[in-house]
Order: sequence, then structure tokens, then C-alpha cells
Amino acid sequence: MKRLWLILLIALLTGCWDSENIEELSLVVGVGIDKSKKKDEIMLTQQILVPPGNGVQENQAQLKYKNVTVSAKTLHEAIRDSLLITNTVLTNHQRIMLINEDLLRKIPMEAIINQSIRDNNTRRSCHVYLTKRPTKEILGLSVDGEIPSNVIYELKDNENRTNKILPPLTLGKASSNLQSDGSFAIQTVDIRGGN
Repeated sequence: MKRLWLILLIALLTGCWDSENIEELSLVVGVGIDKSKKKDEIMLTQQILVPPGNGVQENQAQLKYKNVTVSAKTLHEAIRDSLLITNTVLTNHQRIMLINEDLLRKIPMEAIINQSIRDNNTRRSCHVYLTKRPTKEILGLSVDGEIPSNVIYELKDNENRTNKILPPLTLGKASSNLQSDGSFAIQTVDIRGGN
């Protein structure tokens, strides 16, 4: 009987066999999709969290994020090409998706968000926003070292304080509205006064 318990206890002592160091992961918090300068291509910008370094001095300025930008013919191809630049990309923590209005004139929204909807890891609660500016510019604007995707996401908390902020449109709501041919409003994001 003791041998049986010993065998069962050994299975519990194996530990985490599939763990990965957080420094080796690329956690995406925001995505921007633009029309590329190259003909018939789109440009994908992924905003990735950068974990604090172990040997970095506290007074040394360090960005909390990095932006990876790739151009390709499809969004799927752009995501695959981004893996040539950065570690495995995880979209489990993606909070926002910015879409440039010029791209929407060229490609239907359903085709743009289709890749994210089919991805099992991307949360359907991710907020979708439009912008007239290049998304790369908006995702590159850091005020006081803050992560731009998080700043945009947290502005939704002011929805009850002003009528200039619409209720957030999530990826799931956008997909279901597009499937049912329903109309819906999408909030735009812009840069004003350096913010």
C-alpha cells in the first residue's frame, strides 16, 4: 500500500514541465492596422509589453513597451512575419485594436477583424477603435512613460462623465453586428495637445 501512495506522490512532484520565462514571451496589449505604402499590403503594428530588466538601474529611463511593425498582403501573413522579429506573440492580454479609416475604405471591416475573431487566444472583450492618423503614430506616443494602449483603454472609464465618449465596441460585438448586418458606432481616437 505504501508503494502505491509513493507512486501517486511522485506524479505530484513533477513541477511545471511547460513553463516559459516571462522575459521570453511577447505579450501584446494593442494592435494597430494601417494601409501600407506598398501596393495591396497592410501594415500591422503590435504593442508588446517589455518586462523590467534585472540589471537595469532604477534612474535609467526605460520604455515599458516596444512596437513591432510589419507589412504583408494579409493580416495572417503579417502576424507570421512578426514572429521573425520578436518572440512568440501572445494576444491573451490584448486590450485594444486600432484600425485606420483609410484601410476601411479599401478592405471591409469583417475581413480585417476575421483573423482576431478566429484566434482562440484573442479576447473578444478587446476594444475596437478607428483613427484618421496612422496607428503606428498613436501607438508610438508615450506620455510620462505610460503604455499608449493602456491609456486608450482606460479612457473608457470616463464614459459616464462626458457624452463625447461612446460605450466601447468590443471585438465580439463588432463581429456579431457584422454577421447580422446591424449598424453600430465606433469611437475614434486622435492626438490632441500631445495626448
